[in-house]
Amino acid sequence: MAVEAPVKESRARIAQADEELLASLGYKQEFKRAFTPFEVFGIAFSIIALLPSSNPPSGQTYGIYLAILLTHALVCSLATEVLARLQSFYVILNLILFFGVLIALPIATPTEYMNSASFALGDFTNLSTYPAGFAYILSWLAPVWTIGAYDSCVHISEEASNAAVAVPWAIIGAIGISGVLGTAMNIAIAFCMGTDLEAIINSDIGQPLAAIFFNSFGQKATLGIWSVVVLTQWGMGSSIVLATSRQVFAFSRDGAMPFSNVLYSMNPYTKTPVNTVWFSVFISALLGLLAFAGEAAIGAVFALSVIGLYIAVGL
Repeated sequence: MAVEAPVKESRARIAQADEELLASLGYKQEFKRAFTPFEVFGIAFSIIALLPSSNPPSGQTYGIYLAILLTHALVCSLATEVLARLQSFYVILNLILFFGVLIALPIATPTEYMNSASFALGDFTNLSTYPAGFAYILSWLAPVWTIGAYDSCVHISEEASNAAVAVPWAIIGAIGISGVLGTAMNIAIAFCMGTDLEAIINSDIGQPLAAIFFNSFGQKATLGIWSVVVLTQWGMGSSIVLATSRQVFAFSRDGAMPFSNVLYSMNPYTKTPVNTVWFSVFISALLGLLAFAGEAAIGAVFALSVIGLYIAVGL
C-alpha cells in the first residue's frame, strides 16, 4: 500500500498535466488516456510493420477486402483500453515473426539460392522500362510507404498517458527500430533469394516475398509463416483505421470535415468516436472500388498516399 500511493499520485499528476496541455490548445479532454508509452510506440510500429506487402486488391478479392474492413471497423469501435492492449500484442507478434524469419531464412535456404555478398549488396537490376536512374528513384516508393506512418502516434495522443513525452519518443523509437530491423531483414532476403529475379516476380504464387519463402522453406512452412504475415498485416490495417478515425474526429471537432456535426460524436458505451471509425472504413471501401479499373488505378492510390503524406508533412 505504501508503494501504491506514490504511484497513484504520479499517475494523477501526469493525467492532470495531459489535460492542462490539451486545454492550453483550446480543447477539452474527451478520450480516456489508456495508452501506455509502449502502446503508443506500438501503433506506429505495427503500422510500419517489418514484413510489409503492398499488393493492391484486385476485382476478385474486393469482397475479402470489404470483409477485412468490416472486422477492422468492429475492432476499432471497442473501448480505448482494449485497443491499447492490442498494440502490445501487435508489437510482440511483429518481433516474433521478424526474428523467426531472420534466423530461419539463412539456415533453411538451399545452397543454390544463396547469393554472394557482391550480388546481394552490389548488384543493380532494372526490370522496368524506365531509365536506371529513374527506376532507382521509383524503388524508394515501397520503403517510404512502409515507414511513412510514423505520425500515427500523434493522432492518438489524446488517449496516451504522459503524451508530451510518450508520443515524441514513440515516433523516434518506431522509426529507429523499424529502420534497423527492416534493413537487417532486407539484407537477409537479398542473400537468400537467388539471382533469378524475373522468376521471383513472375512466380505463379503471385507474391515475390512468398515466392522467396517457398524456395527456402517449402510449401508447408511457407504457409505457416505466411499465416502470421497475414495476421500482422491485419493488425497493421486495424491500427491504420484507428489512427485515421482519430484524425477524422480531430478535424470534425474543428468543423473541417463534411458532416462534422455527425462525425464529432463519442459513443456513450465505448467512449470512442465510433462514427468516425465507420466513416473511415466507408471511404476506404469506396477507394477499393478502383480495383475494378485495373491494377494501375488502384496502384496509383498507394503511390499517391506516399507522395501526399510527405507533401503534407513538408507543409
